[in-house]
Amino acid sequence: MQLNGDQRLEAYRRMLRIRRFEEEGMRRFKGDKIPGFFHASVGQEAAVVGACLALRIDDAMIGTHRSHGHPIGKGAHLDALMAEVMGKEGGICKGRGGSMHFADRSVGIISESAIVGGGIPLATGCAFSARVRGIDQVTLCFFGDGAVNQGTFHESLNMASLWKLP
Repeated sequence: MQLNGDQRLEAYRRMLRIRRFEEEGMRRFKGDKIPGFFHASVGQEAAVVGACLALRIDDAMIGTHRSHGHPIGKGAHLDALMAEVMGKEGGICKGRGGSMHFADRSVGIISESAIVGGGIPLATGCAFSARVRGIDQVTLCFFGDGAVNQGTFHESLNMASLWKLP
């Protein structure tokens, strides 16, 4: 996918938003303002934004335990994300999901999972749902290299291939 000047500028803006969000989150975590833990993804901004720029707002996405940048890459509101990380009622999950369990349907974030490879079967089911409903929607699933050692990785990819999932 070749990006024009406006798209490149938007990609840079999103990467910068992710970096600033992560830096602020780390500051707040170190200041004991964030309950639980804060798994930053500094350095992964370009991969997230590059993948998200290929998606439509209604396309589904599933993330990992380092997924603060994924909703931002799709255009989520920063204030609601930070409120969620801080356990506040104004968060995207009313403060109940915390740092590792974002869900924001307004930008297609179905879920994020702290379980290694836990999002892969979920993504398979999400793509299957789109296929059954006959809608033109794809599902993107982020995961780390440790996830390919999980049985769910291989099972989910086999199912996705057999069913020709989007």
